[in-house]
Amino acid sequence: MQIQSLCSRIDQARFGRAQRMLKSMSLVALVLLLGVKLSGCGSSRNPDREAAEALPEDQKLGGFKFEILPGSQLSLRAGKLEGDGQIRVASPMIKVNSGHNFYFKFKIEDGGELRVQTFARADLSGGVELILRRPAGAEQISVALMVGTEERDYTALLPRFAANDVHELWWDVHNNDGDQMHTVLWNEAQGDELLEDLVPMQGVGVQWGVRLRSASLLGLDRQEVRDRHE
Repeated sequence: MQIQSLCSRIDQARFGRAQRMLKSMSLVALVLLLGVKLSGCGSSRNPDREAAEALPEDQKLGGFKFEILPGSQLSLRAGKLEGDGQIRVASPMIKVNSGHNFYFKFKIEDGGELRVQTFARADLSGGVELILRRPAGAEQISVALMVGTEERDYTALLPRFAANDVHELWWDVHNNDGDQMHTVLWNEAQGDELLEDLVPMQGVGVQWGVRLRSASLLGLDRQEVRDRHE
């Protein structure tokens, strides 16, 4: 009986040491696993933020840095971007299914054009474009939307935009209205709301930018939508 009791105590001691060893090993494994996860979180990358931080500090309009796309002949002096080419703003929308208001101040030279592109891919395709043109010799700027491959001309429906003037426009784009895109255009110098339309498409990306041809961009901004459907 004494021998059996001694063996029992020895077995219990061994079992206790085994339990402590397993607990210790489990704790070490847990610490290592947490370390790997935390390390992964700390090294997560945001390509959009990194691209914006790499741009020159003075390459911005209205506080927004922008990237000049290849093939462009653009110059930025005293807050005025002019020439021929295309920029992509380095602050994309957070998500495709959202709505924003875009502000821009511009002037177009004779025969020139300015396009504002929103909810687009990285190459600024696949979104909706607001097209502002000054045909050669014309006294008025035309206004149109490019919806997919269809161009909708609204010039006859809007107040006259004198060709030689500097203009300011505010443009709501709601890319979260089901299978249609709701768009509203304002020019506060010519009244409140100028244009409202539903277009049968949705933008496919979160990028936005501007294409210029013989035009100048003097102001740029993106805010919350002005028309909240209230």
